Order: sequence, then C-alpha cells, then structure tokens
Amino acid sequence: MDTGQKTDPSIGSLAFTVVLWLLAGYIFTGAFDFAYPANVAPTIIGGCAFALMTGLLVREVVRLLRRRPRPGADRGHRHEAVTLGWVAGSIGLLFLLGFLAGMSLAMVALLRGYSRESWPTTVAVTAGVMVTVYLAFAVGLDVPVFGGLLGGG
Repeated sequence: MDTGQKTDPSIGSLAFTVVLWLLAGYIFTGAFDFAYPANVAPTIIGGCAFALMTGLLVREVVRLLRRRPRPGADRGHRHEAVTLGWVAGSIGLLFLLGFLAGMSLAMVALLRGYSRESWPTTVAVTAGVMVTVYLAFAVGLDVPVFGGLLGGG
C-alpha cells in the first residue's frame, strides 16, 4: 500500500549497501580459490548477490545524487545507524572470535540491546540458532566452522 510519502535516501543507506556489495564481491571472488566441485555454489550465490548488489548500489547513488533535502528529513535514521553498526560489529566479532562465539555475542547484543528481549528469550533464540547452524554445517555437511583469528582460525 502506497502512503504517498517517500523516504529520502541517506548516507547510512548508501554505506550499508556498499558494505553488502563488498561482502558479495568477496564471496564471489573467494569462490575462485576452490576447485571445481567446491566452487559451484559460492560462485553462483556470490555472483548473483554481487550482480544484485551492484544494481542496488547504482540505484542508491543515483537517488542520492537526485535527492532534494526536505525539512525534517534527517529524523528516523537511527534505525539505519544501528543496523550498520550491528553489521560492522558482527563482522568484526566473527573474524576475531569465530563464527559460533562471534555470532552468539552479536545476537545477544541485538536481542537484548536493540529489541529489548528478555534474557530467557535471548538465550533460547541464540542457542537455538547456533545449535541449528552447527548441526547443519559442521555435522550435516561436514564443513568446518570458522574459529576466528583469536581462536586459531
């Protein structure tokens, strides 16, 4: 349903798109380091994600260049800043502590800090997601989970 109100694109939205574009490019180019059977899925997924993010990035830049400032247009950008900060923090935690510890801390920060969930809900959701991911990848697919730079990566 169109309410007739249009939101102004912001620098935060553009920065978030750039981060996702770089991540998709990293996945796509990283796929070339693997041999044939192992590189098919990351090449397809990374290539599609990179192509889609390139289109989105072009759209964001064009909208940003065409925008006309409106009075009060800077209100409501807290959500974008929180999202960008959470993504950057999550990536940093992932590289430092590894996937399971880093993503667990990032989920706790999001659920407790931003969503204001209770501790039982936060612990249950975080544990459920991490156990499911571990069982799916480490046990089911026999793919090692990244241990982080501090954990011997």
